[in-house]
Amino acid sequence: MLKEGLEFLLNQYKKPQALKINDRHFMVKPDGSYEMLFHDQPETQYFSTLDGIIAYTKMFASKSSVPLYIKIQDNKRVSLHPQGHNKDSEIVTLAVSECHDYICDIKHLKNMDSEEFIVALLSKFKCTPMRDTLMQVAASVKKEDEFKKSDDGVSQSTVVGHAIKSEVEIKNPTDLRPILTFPEVEQPIIPFIFRISDSITYSLITGDTSQALFRSLGVVQSYLIENLKDIKDIKVFI
Repeated sequence: MLKEGLEFLLNQYKKPQALKINDRHFMVKPDGSYEMLFHDQPETQYFSTLDGIIAYTKMFASKSSVPLYIKIQDNKRVSLHPQGHNKDSEIVTLAVSECHDYICDIKHLKNMDSEEFIVALLSKFKCTPMRDTLMQVAASVKKEDEFKKSDDGVSQSTVVGHAIKSEVEIKNPTDLRPILTFPEVEQPIIPFIFRISDSITYSLITGDTSQALFRSLGVVQSYLIENLKDIKDIKVFI
């Protein structure tokens, strides 16, 4: 029925025409293409996790047969849309999920004191053995006379703390998992250069910023596709 109705309009009109079929509204264009229209746009829902927007997508899809798509805007934002526009030819947004509070700013991890460095490792990095080693170093060094280092530009060996009296060798680059996107997904491994200054400030330096962020988009896409695989008519775009 839909096909016949569209063909009729194409034969009768030379400009875009609105058509209602089975309680759905369509805009038919002269070239034969068409898209669904939404006259009553639902209120946009907001979430802070991927699981939140996934649950909403499943709920919406269970009540509607409208084709859907999810757009991964960047590593901090994804949005859910129906495949159509409203009466003003604007894209309809059903839901948005943003995770700004979780994200590690890997461009600005320089010249931190011990407390700042430990807080950053705890809150902005996934737990790994190397993260724990760096935290041990930062927690053990309290004064300039409590550590000495050997630095050849490739690895940095540090003797820390009167109580510990142990030597820790940290080879550069050192692999860590900064939180670059939604916390539900596996965060990509990023190589960092670790440095302790003579005044006991800590830096993590990486030149892998753009590639790391791009890899995080692929991880988010895979997570969404896997968790929405039971919905028949949905696409996930980067």
